[in-house]
Amino acid sequence: LDSLLGADTSRRLHAVGLTWSSAAESTASAVWQALTDHGVENVIAVSDVEAAEMLALGIAEVAGHERVVVYVAEPGESVLVAVTPDGVTADRRHTAALVDAQLPAADAVVVLGSGAVAGAMAALQQRTDAPVVSADQSELALARGAALASASAVALLDVADRSAGRRLSATAVLASVLAAAIVTLVVSVSAAVGLSLTPDDPTPQMARSVQE
Repeated sequence: LDSLLGADTSRRLHAVGLTWSSAAESTASAVWQALTDHGVENVIAVSDVEAAEMLALGIAEVAGHERVVVYVAEPGESVLVAVTPDGVTADRRHTAALVDAQLPAADAVVVLGSGAVAGAMAALQQRTDAPVVSADQSELALARGAALASASAVALLDVADRSAGRRLSATAVLASVLAAAIVTLVVSVSAAVGLSLTPDDPTPQMARSVQE
């Protein structure tokens, strides 16, 4: 953490999103304690489902689509998220179970994660007529989703403190508080979705840690 946080105390971290698999719970606890010992504020614990949901919302809004399905394939538990005009639904779904998945109508299906992305894409292509795409550095999807969720949570809390009742859209939060790497992932996926939707033939539960 010393090398990650650096010695420059003039730079304040806006938020830190911490997510983990069930197998890494003890490691996550140690990281949380280490961040606390370093005096880092706004450490947000984000579940894998919350991280996937926030990433899916960011992709949908930046891509400009009302209906997007995002599958985050991980070696352990994977998450399937659907963004529709009615809201966001998410559940854990093993890649092997995708062959029987009932997907909602979608403008695009995005597959990310550090697990069997290719296998998940192949399975989902059999379940939908929508384009199925992925993106570079997709193995960091949950980490970046956690960063997005934590940054959004802190930004909204800050706004609530300054102006009760004012709301920020996901786009405003993305533009105002996110690191370039997170924006890059969301925009790269959105670009892939846009390219896939453009035919070649024109006729075809969070917890916040704050130092007191």
